[in-house]
Amino acid sequence: QMHRRAQSTVGDIETEMNKRMLAWGKPEAKEYDRKSVWAMLATRDANQPSTRICDSKWILLTRNTPLVSISNDAWKVWLKGSTKHSLSFIERCSPIAMSDKQFSGYIWARTGGGNGAISRARLLAHCSSAVRPRADVKARAYNLVLELSGRQEADHMAALLEDREGAKALMRATAGDPEDVTKERLPFIIHEVKLAAGEYAATVVREEKEKEIELVQQKHQEQLIQAEAETQKNEESLKATISEVSMQLLQEQQEKLDLKLKHEALTVALAEQEAAKLKRKSEILASAYLIGAKEIRKYCWYVGVITFLLVINASLYSGDHIFISALIFALLAILGFWFAQDYLTKQILKLAFKKYKSEIKRADASIAISEDVPDFSKRE
Repeated sequence: QMHRRAQSTVGDIETEMNKRMLAWGKPEAKEYDRKSVWAMLATRDANQPSTRICDSKWILLTRNTPLVSISNDAWKVWLKGSTKHSLSFIERCSPIAMSDKQFSGYIWARTGGGNGAISRARLLAHCSSAVRPRADVKARAYNLVLELSGRQEADHMAALLEDREGAKALMRATAGDPEDVTKERLPFIIHEVKLAAGEYAATVVREEKEKEIELVQQKHQEQLIQAEAETQKNEESLKATISEVSMQLLQEQQEKLDLKLKHEALTVALAEQEAAKLKRKSEILASAYLIGAKEIRKYCWYVGVITFLLVINASLYSGDHIFISALIFALLAILGFWFAQDYLTKQILKLAFKKYKSEIKRADASIAISEDVPDFSKRE
């Protein structure tokens, strides 16, 4: 049921318990303690956890102080992952596990310290034993290291315990109880003693610092390589851009020059074409003008010949028919001085102008022809 409610939280708790229970020597003991922790979590699980120990009803009592710490940490992780309570409320919730000495102190405090079942001296002894180095605890730790790791490691442990901070660390790790110095907890105890004694702590700190320095150097080297690669890439990109721009400028200049030459050639061609058109137009107009003038001269000759024939005919009748001859001369005079000069001249000009326009249209129909009759009398 707990696994269905918060699968990831259960996984986090299992991972942390397995990591912290590596010092447990016996798999049966590890499995038993793990089941005990989960049983207390399932028993104490509620929507509104209690903040008072007396209201909790169920609590795990053990002399194994690391198990107490593991249980209470698992309880906080479960509350954080499966409920919506604030961190401050979770910190105030009552623990699910206590050591026998902690529970004794709690009972003594609840009863006001007056029932006499637990003497004040015994409680003070429990408290002082947590900080004052004890020879029996030291001996227990030394003998266990000697048994498991040999004399060299045991002598090294004894040297560490001679240090004040190392001895205090031993007492804190075992809560002043020789029974807590077990094979399962020995690696944890040695680790705490070395950290407190300074030697192991210095080594750990030095190694961590070296790792940090190495990481910083590696990161700096990677940044340098990346920066150089980016700089080279930017330079190549800039060179390519400059080359491309230069080519574009040269191409534009060449295109401008080509356009200029084409424009000049086109201007010259248009001028020549226009001059040729004007010349051809002038030639066509001049040719048409000459044809029109020839037409006028042709019709004038026609009129002159007809008039001459009429005069000859009139002279032939002058001997026999004087009246008819006089009439013909009168008609010829009228025709010559009035009809020929006025009407006949206009008709001849119209015919010449018609011929003039037809010649122009025949040569080039696109030439615009003015309706003004040119003066065909000029010889130009």
